[in-house]
Amino acid sequence: MTMNPVDPYIKQYDTLISQALNIANTIRINRTNDVRRLLHVFATRQISLLKSIQKLANDQLYYEGCILLTTFIENYILQKWLIVNNKILDYLEFAATESLPRLAIHPEETREVLQFIKEHNVQRFLKKGRKPTEQILLDSKNYCAPWQNLTKITDDLTRGVERSEVKDLKKAYNLLCGYKHSSAYAVLARMGYPVVPQDAFLLYSQALYAFICNLVLIDQCCNINGLKDKLKDIYLKSHQLSTHNPIIDNELEIK
Repeated sequence: MTMNPVDPYIKQYDTLISQALNIANTIRINRTNDVRRLLHVFATRQISLLKSIQKLANDQLYYEGCILLTTFIENYILQKWLIVNNKILDYLEFAATESLPRLAIHPEETREVLQFIKEHNVQRFLKKGRKPTEQILLDSKNYCAPWQNLTKITDDLTRGVERSEVKDLKKAYNLLCGYKHSSAYAVLARMGYPVVPQDAFLLYSQALYAFICNLVLIDQCCNINGLKDKLKDIYLKSHQLSTHNPIIDNELEIK
């Protein structure tokens, strides 16, 4: 059996992912404002996701890992857009509209939910032309989220920018979505066809890159002492590994 040309590098990627997780576990975010509270929630979820992705990768379940990595990347791009565009409060308060369908099962919560909607002016998310009657306010179909799909969010974040980690991650996301939607290159890789991208390399390299980007975002918002130097070391090592199979030319400037 011919050895996969990326095999010698997989163990090194796995080691770097473990190092990044160890760093993340030492980070403490003071939840003193909405930005930091959101970062804390997302950071907790991202760490959990990366551990699951690493476990799947170690078990050679690359197909499943690639699918899970799409969620990780979506989380990163969304949280960055919310922070950059000062939409965190909108994100937190819009959640009330997404919980409205459960009132059909728990009608006793209606008064409390309606009070929250009115007190926090959640009616600002109503679709154009909707009048804020109680019946309208209690129907989730009458609301429009203050953010759009991932492609439009990416375009918004990268408009006028030649290179950015968001563009790189969106390229990776597009490839990884092939595993969710049974694209030929993803399915044929399971049958031994020599197709690109090789999913093991794609999974390890982009999971690590996405996680480093996530930690950089945390540092930019919270200025964690010593975090930049630790991340630079891991990133430079991972970037050197990626030159052996440049599926995506990831670049990241850690200032």
